[in-house]
Amino acid sequence: MADAIPGSRFVVLDGAAHLAALECQAEVNTLIDGFLAEHASLEQ
Repeated sequence: MADAIPGSRFVVLDGAAHLAALECQAEVNTLIDGFLAEHASLEQ
């Protein structure tokens, strides 16, 4: 799916199953923070 969406990326979180945001909180938060920082300056 990531290949079909421009600007997307695929991330595998070791140890995560169906609740990645709960099972890998620090990693998910870091990824979300990075995404928001990367896209915060884009024109809307």
